Amino acid sequence: MRIWESLKALFYRKDSTAQCTVGNIYHIHTGTHRNKFIILVNTSEKKLSFLLLPEGKNLIIEYKDYNIGIESKIIEYVETLPRKISKVCKMQYEKNEYVDCRR
Repeated sequence: MRIWESLKALFYRKDSTAQCTVGNIYHIHTGTHRNKFIILVNTSEKKLSFLLLPEGKNLIIEYKDYNIGIESKIIEYVETLPRKISKVCKMQYEKNEYVDCRR
C-alpha cells in the first residue's frame, strides 16, 4: 500500500493544484471529457484556455468553474510540462483558433 501512495503522490502532487500556471496538465475524472487531459495554454482576467488531449481541441473554462472542478476533484493537477512541449501545445491551440476563424 505504501508503494501505491508514493506513486500516487509522485504523479498527483496536491501542493500545486492552487496555482494556475501556463503549462500545467490536468486529468479530468468525470463528465463529458472523462479520462482526458487538458493543458493550460493561456490565462486572461476571467477565463482559462486549455488544449484538450487526445483530440487536440480548444477548451475555454471560467475561473469559477476551474476552482469548482479543483475543489470537487473533477479535475486534478498532474504536472507542469517542459517549456518546449508547452510551446507546441500553445501553437496547436492558436492553429485551432485560426482554423475556426476561417470557417
